[in-house]
Amino acid sequence: AEDQYQKKDYYGALQKYEEAYEDKEDRLLLPKMADLYYLVRDYVKAERTYSRFLRRDEKNEFADKRFWYGRALKMNGKYEESIVEFQKFIESSPNDSLKALARIELTGAE
Repeated sequence: AEDQYQKKDYYGALQKYEEAYEDKEDRLLLPKMADLYYLVRDYVKAERTYSRFLRRDEKNEFADKRFWYGRALKMNGKYEESIVEFQKFIESSPNDSLKALARIELTGAE
């Protein structure tokens, strides 16, 4: 999957990650899969996959992923939910460059 990703074969990489996840249900694959769903513009699956691992991210290990989850929600027309996610991201993320983008996305969702 990583080899396919490096070659920018996102569909091929996604297929390999899906197969690996089906075999082992390794939760560490979910962030990679969510990003790939987003890259291939399958925002419904991206939203669902981001949601699955962010619900359990109590240590905020995947803080930057919350930004992409907010964008996936917004792309799916779930503006109120995306506003909540962008606000959570802005409050908790150390990534200043993404915070600036999150503020723009938040304004757009509002």
